Amino acid sequence: MSLQEEEAARKIQNFWRDSMRKRERKLEKRIYDSEWSAIIENSTRRNDELLEKLRNLRIAKSYDIQKFETLLRLPPREVNGFMESESKKSENERITDEDRERIMRNEEKKDRAARTLQKFFRKIHLTSAQSQYLTRIQRIRPKRRMEVLEMLNKRLNERRIQKKITGTEVQKALENHKEKQRGVGSLKFAQVQLDLRRSLAQTRPNSPTARGIPRLTRIRATKLHNSKMHQIDLDIMKFVLDGNF
Repeated sequence: MSLQEEEAARKIQNFWRDSMRKRERKLEKRIYDSEWSAIIENSTRRNDELLEKLRNLRIAKSYDIQKFETLLRLPPREVNGFMESESKKSENERITDEDRERIMRNEEKKDRAARTLQKFFRKIHLTSAQSQYLTRIQRIRPKRRMEVLEMLNKRLNERRIQKKITGTEVQKALENHKEKQRGVGSLKFAQVQLDLRRSLAQTRPNSPTARGIPRLTRIRATKLHNSKMHQIDLDIMKFVLDGNF
């Protein structure tokens, strides 16, 4: 056997011995922990039993003291009836009012503590369930991931690229629209002027209001024209803001 083989065999033996020692230590620790857990459990159970016995003794003692005080206050003819009624009472009835209230308060404290623990553990359970659900829905399998990537690539290839509209094109479209609206407005203004002239031609020259009619009609026509142009500007701004150019 060569030196390398001896070295390898020695390493294997050392590794095996170390693993066996670790296994024995773990087994000893497990046995030790189980023994101590059994001892602690037995001692806890015994302590609970002792506390229960002490509580019953204290309740019985306080009830006996109360019964003795009641006997001292009773007249002699009622003692036999009282003792007979006391002998008929059960163990649960042989308790003073103070002890009964104390027991009720302790039970309420236990109930509150149990509800608090229940809420705490329910919250932990809900938090873990939520985290598991999020992990499950957010995790995508490789096959599904490839399908989603193919769908996205297909949609991106089929999507049309929108034409970019520059500021000069917007300004040019706005000017064209203004020119069209102004042409329409000028035609309307000319039609209004023509209608006014026709109405003036039909008026009587000797009328007392004949001199004031031309100036009044010009003012009305100017106001109408200004209002129409203002409306045209508003329509243009609305048209531009809506993006219909």
